[in-house]
Amino acid sequence: LTVAAHIVYTLPLVIFFIISCYYHQAWMTVPMYLYRMFRWGWNIASLGVMVNFYIYTLTLSSFREFLKSRMKMITTLLIRCYTASEDERSVEEGEERRLLPALN
Repeated sequence: LTVAAHIVYTLPLVIFFIISCYYHQAWMTVPMYLYRMFRWGWNIASLGVMVNFYIYTLTLSSFREFLKSRMKMITTLLIRCYTASEDERSVEEGEERRLLPALN
């Protein structure tokens, strides 16, 4: 499924590059349809990269598990950062200030 989608998404760019090989002139003399074809091909290929994320999420259970584990890790980190008390923050900031000169 992913390979077929990749072929469909990159086909317009491949066609553009094949056609543009026959134009050995400066880019100013290339017909306008080639510029439009390049733009459409590039947009479709970019869309394909974005769609692959959803295809992987829907079809691969291991990818879903990977995403779940990363989201849990990120949410835990954010919760810890935003719920730390003022005392904990001042201790952490003091430690960071103490360690900064050692890093330089």
